Amino acid sequence: MQALMLKDGMILNGTRTTNGTILTIPPRSMFNGTIAISASITLAGSATPRVTVAGNTVEPPAGAIVHQVAVAGLLAGIGSGGTPIDCVIKTGAEAATLEFNTGGASAASVTINGYLV
Repeated sequence: MQALMLKDGMILNGTRTTNGTILTIPPRSMFNGTIAISASITLAGSATPRVTVAGNTVEPPAGAIVHQVAVAGLLAGIGSGGTPIDCVIKTGAEAATLEFNTGGASAASVTINGYLV
């Protein structure tokens, strides 16, 4: 944990269970946060829920996967998985978003918590 003097609006949080935008990072910002994905699959097969970056002036670049979980299931069985990771995202002149894709999972969720520095 870091001791920072954060101003109002500098803490960002988002959660989703469907495909779409989790949170928006403002222009000319650096976001430091933790991403946690949890997923399961109830049929034979696999799923790869993931979080990607979207934006025109963002690092890592648009389309980059910043977190992904691989889940495999067996016939008549259930597979599940998930683990949290830290991430750093830097925006330029435009805002950027973090996007969730359930990747074919039967059930998937993502939560992101962090702050702007």
